[in-house]
Amino acid sequence: MKKSCVLIILFCLICSCGSDLEHLRIDTESALTGIITLELTFGAEETISDEEYLLTGFGSIGVNNDNEILILDESRIKIYDENGKPIRIIGRPGQGPGEFESPRFLSLNPNGYYTVLGGSNVYDFSVFSPENKFIERRNYRVNPPYKQFFEKLNLVPSKIKSVFALNDTERVFFVPGLELSESTHKKLV
Repeated sequence: MKKSCVLIILFCLICSCGSDLEHLRIDTESALTGIITLELTFGAEETISDEEYLLTGFGSIGVNNDNEILILDESRIKIYDENGKPIRIIGRPGQGPGEFESPRFLSLNPNGYYTVLGGSNVYDFSVFSPENKFIERRNYRVNPPYKQFFEKLNLVPSKIKSVFALNDTERVFFVPGLELSESTHKKLV
C-alpha cells in the first residue's frame, strides 16, 4: 500500500512539473537554420530522372579512387559521381556472371578492385576490376583452394564477413577476431 501511494505521489509530481518546463522548449527548425546544410543528395526522385537509379533500400556503400560512390541496391551496383549524379549500373538480378540474387556486402580496395559478397549462393563472391569489368564469381565454401585454406584453419565459412580482391587473382578474406601468426601463415603458404 505504501509503495503504491509513493508511486502515485511521484507520478503527480512529474506530471505537474511538465507545465513548468514549457518555456524550455526550443524550436529546433529555426535553431538549426544556418548550422546544418544539405551537402549531397543522390538516389532521390528530385535529383534523378532515370528511375533505375532511385535507391530503394541499399545495403552497402563505398567510394572508389575516382571519388565515385558505389551503392549496392536492388541486386545491382549503382554508381554515382561525387556530386550524386548517376554514372552507370553494374550487374542485375540473376545467376549469371556479374549478376546477383542476394548480395550482402560491397568491398572496395585502394587498388580499385572491388568485390560483392553473396550472389546466387550466400558463399559466392564476385570480383570486378577498377574499370568495372566482371572478373570472376567463386563459391569460397566449395572452391578447392579456398576450401582447403579454411580446413587448414579449422574455420567455418559462414564467419567470413567480406572478401577483398588485391588484383585479378589474389583474394583476402576478412574474418572478425581471426589473427594469423607468422608461423601459421608459413604453414598455409
